[in-house]
Amino acid sequence: MDTGDRHERPHRPRPLNLRAKALLWTAVVSVVALDDLLGRLAI
Repeated sequence: MDTGDRHERPHRPRPLNLRAKALLWTAVVSVVALDDLLGRLAI
């Protein structure tokens, strides 16, 4: 029984869903901030 060599955990990749969600939130926040800034400059 060789358990020392074959001791590998199933490596799960990082969920891409989380990164996509973070990127989406960053884009939304930046767009809202830019819109607010342009609105203040126009007035």
